[in-house]
Amino acid sequence: MSDLNFNVPALREANLKAKNKNPTFFYVFDYNGDIADTAPKQARGASHGADIINLFGGLYKEIQLNENGRKVQQKFVELIGSFIKNG
Repeated sequence: MSDLNFNVPALREANLKAKNKNPTFFYVFDYNGDIADTAPKQARGASHGADIINLFGGLYKEIQLNENGRKVQQKFVELIGSFIKNG
């Protein structure tokens, strides 16, 4: 369901933009950590929006990242910051 609703249209749009010589960037966030636990157990990978939670934090203050989650969050923020600064 996730691929059909999110990934396929995003990839299609990225391909069309690239084909028309528009600068196109695409990333995949697939860390399935402690805050991405809203997806059904049979689903694999991060749930939709997990990247945004890792970038900006969650609405719920009681969400506590474990050590690995904090490392992933820090690295993701660094990567996005570098992209904003350098392209």
